[in-house]
Amino acid sequence: MDLIMPDPGTLIWTAATFLVLFGALSVFAWPKILAALREREERIASDIKAAEDAKHEASARLATLEERLEKARLEANAIIEEGKADAEKLKHEYLESQRNEAEAIRMRLSRELSLAKDKAVEEIRQEAVNMAFEMSRRIVGKALSPADHAELIDRFIAEYQRK
Repeated sequence: MDLIMPDPGTLIWTAATFLVLFGALSVFAWPKILAALREREERIASDIKAAEDAKHEASARLATLEERLEKARLEANAIIEEGKADAEKLKHEYLESQRNEAEAIRMRLSRELSLAKDKAVEEIRQEAVNMAFEMSRRIVGKALSPADHAELIDRFIAEYQRK
């Protein structure tokens, strides 16, 4: 058996088997294989197009979402600034109302103190008049008239205030 040169009968049968098998495959299998390859190629192309469309849509949505996020961020900052301004305004209003209330209380207390002082001075004056009247009655032995008594007290108070 020669490996370089095979037997001519084997060579003819091998060639005939190849041609029959090639013919049968090209008639029955090859169209189905080509159709499956074309279908696969179309499916891959459609999947690539769908992926590109999805990518473009995702990019558009991402841009929209980023824009909305930035808008929301700006709106939140504006709300925070407005809240700070409102808080500052409320603080100033509260402090002003507290100052006004404190001033009103101070004025009321000042009036009350002035009235109490005037009342105390009047009571002291009346008590002094009564004491002076009683002392002058005991010393002089007679009662002074209320007009004399008032004049005596007024002179005493005027001298006391000068000191």
